[in-house]
Amino acid sequence: MTSPLRGEGPRFKSGRAQNKFEFEALVQTHDKQQLVGALKEQSPFKCPCKPIQINPNYSMADEYRSPKVTTDAVIVKDERVVLVKRLNPPYQDMWALPGGFVDYGEKVEDACVREAREETSLDVKIKKLVGVYSDPGRDPRGHTVGVAYLCEVVGGKLEGGDDAKEAQWFPLNKLPKLAFDHVEIINDLSQ
Repeated sequence: MTSPLRGEGPRFKSGRAQNKFEFEALVQTHDKQQLVGALKEQSPFKCPCKPIQINPNYSMADEYRSPKVTTDAVIVKDERVVLVKRLNPPYQDMWALPGGFVDYGEKVEDACVREAREETSLDVKIKKLVGVYSDPGRDPRGHTVGVAYLCEVVGGKLEGGDDAKEAQWFPLNKLPKLAFDHVEIINDLSQ
């Protein structure tokens, strides 16, 4: 077997990766099993910054794993807040603030306005940041960082849509049990 560190894939001056970045380029251009086999036949690559151990199940996604970004619209008017009944797990059939995941390439503020429109049919304008919520346990699907904005209604008629079964106004002093950490977000409004 020809070693993937010599002769195949990207060419480097010596035919062998000289630094961590060249090595990662080689890793990305070869079959992981072939690379692991080749490394067993020769001494492991050494980098002056830290040794690299190859795992056959390694993925670049593991190395750069990070939280997903979400956003919530806190739509308040006359001491009432808009809540949506969740259609899907987690917290299916529970009430929550309208919100969801930020799409790649989308501004968080734009995602907040989009999610409010999709789930409530309301057009909203962001008034201010309520807070950033990053407890790793806030969402049972995985680590998320939520950005909540206080919003005001500028158009539309309230009705549930997208992944919200229904949407309703609730008095701030008579809230149902809420999903995620949304009670904390609403409590932060008064501070």
